[in-house]
Amino acid sequence: MLIELWRDEAAFPINAMYMGFSIGALIDPLVINPFLAVLEFRSTFQALKSYLKAKGISSLYKNPASA
Repeated sequence: MLIELWRDEAAFPINAMYMGFSIGALIDPLVINPFLAVLEFRSTFQALKSYLKAKGISSLYKNPASA
């Protein structure tokens, strides 16, 4: 459509369109970031420890770092 409208001078509108896409790609994550879920990182040991504690068998597994 831009080429049909601008014919020989279509280079600037096409470049402006692509620049708009790139600016949108940079700004969108900044706008969307506050609405994304925040996940808490836990190590595998912490996740296993809390799972075993919830099952009532946490005393079967000892931390290898504290041994």
